[in-house]
Amino acid sequence: MTTVVDERWAFIVEYFDATADIVRQYQLLYYLSDDTLEMYDLKNRRTFLKRTSYPAITVKHLYVGSELSVFSRQLKIVDYADPFTKDKVGAMQEKTLAVLSGEAFARVGDVVAALNAADIKINRFKTVAGGGGAKAMVMELVADGAVGRWKDMASGIGISGCDAAESVEDAAAKSAGLFGGTECVANCRDCSLALVLPHAVSEGRVGAVMQAIQASGLAITTAQTFNLNQANAAEFYEVYKGVIPEYMKKIVELTSGPCVAIEVCGEGVVGRLRDVAGPHDPDIGRVVRPSTVRAQFGLDKVKNAVHVTDLEEDGQLEVEYFFNLLARAC
Repeated sequence: MTTVVDERWAFIVEYFDATADIVRQYQLLYYLSDDTLEMYDLKNRRTFLKRTSYPAITVKHLYVGSELSVFSRQLKIVDYADPFTKDKVGAMQEKTLAVLSGEAFARVGDVVAALNAADIKINRFKTVAGGGGAKAMVMELVADGAVGRWKDMASGIGISGCDAAESVEDAAAKSAGLFGGTECVANCRDCSLALVLPHAVSEGRVGAVMQAIQASGLAITTAQTFNLNQANAAEFYEVYKGVIPEYMKKIVELTSGPCVAIEVCGEGVVGRLRDVAGPHDPDIGRVVRPSTVRAQFGLDKVKNAVHVTDLEEDGQLEVEYFFNLLARAC
């Protein structure tokens, strides 16, 4: 990409301040010359964050509707702050809708891996009820020319049940209904939870994780994108408090961006899913079980690609926490 010296993009972002119970608005500036961020408090008319390097945020994260975590603050981009940014980014970050049913739902890992390989960002997942008791996976896709690229992929991927929106407007209209409901469609029985951590989501590993789960003979029955705040993350990880030294670091990781929760079902699912994930420490996994998910995609004991349910009796509890409790609160 050719840029002018110190070219910057400007966005309006919102932050929910739980302590004051209000939504605060900021202007977020992103400088392309050195990938730095700056934030300006719109109400108080003062600098909120001085220009600083923040490698976790890149060009691909910047578009209307994106949710970011900047120094543990959960921000949502709600608008462009100037016409230049709208023209520049709007053309690059087109949105469309993909709906997977039938064979495509059953092979969701292959479809998602193909999207990851094509560098088409999946902004959010959600599983919804389809006809006749079946389920469908809906995905909001973001990319340059996303509508046309997904239509071409859907027709050429060789997997039936891949439906595509006809236009940006068609995608927006359908997304409002499909992503707006709060009905729990997870099985919530004989299940376990796989939670793809934010670093792995950002690195485009969701498809590979799903493929590994399905290759083991287990079934993916529900998946959804979540953005956890610190209270949610602390509540979910409470069992590790005082037990592992990485407890606070794990909370920081879980709140650093979107994660993808996956309900997994099958006989002996909790133990089998642990086997797919591999040792908690990826360095150990790379020695003793190099083909496991954490060995392949984990970076360390905090950024270890996935959380999976540890105990048999906790599978249903963890699935219900995400797909019943948190999903209804979204």
